Amino acid sequence: MASGERFAYEQLHIEMGIKDRNRPILRECFACEPQKRAPTAATAMAGYQYMSSFYLCRVGKPASYWLQFERQLAEMATQLSHPGEIIWGISTLAAHGLVVRVLSQQSRDIAAGLLTFWKRARQELFQKEAIPPRKIY
Repeated sequence: MASGERFAYEQLHIEMGIKDRNRPILRECFACEPQKRAPTAATAMAGYQYMSSFYLCRVGKPASYWLQFERQLAEMATQLSHPGEIIWGISTLAAHGLVVRVLSQQSRDIAAGLLTFWKRARQELFQKEAIPPRKIY
C-alpha cells in the first residue's frame, strides 16, 4: 500500500449499540476524518495504524463475574502486547460483558490475538471449544 493511501477517504463514522431488552449495555460512536486531522497524529489512535474491538456479552452473569474475567483477560492482554507494535486492553461494559480493544501497526497482527481472546471467551462463557472462522477480514 502506498504511503498515505490507508487514510485516503473523507469520513468514517461508526455507531454501535448493545442492549439487554431496553437497557443500554454499550453505546459507542467513532468518527475519523483524515482530511481534518490525520489518524497518525500523536493524539489520534496513539500513532497506531489499525484498531479493532471485540465484545463479549452474556446476560445473567453478576458484575463480580465480569470483574474477575476482566482481570484474567487483562493478563492475556499484557502478554500479547508489545508497545510500539501492538497493545491490547480490556474493560467491563455497563453490564453483562467486556470489550477487548487493540491498536496495532500491522493489520495481520490483530487476527491472531482476536482468535486467542475468542477461544478463551467461548470456553469461559459457554464451555465450548471455539471453531475458527473460515475467513477473517
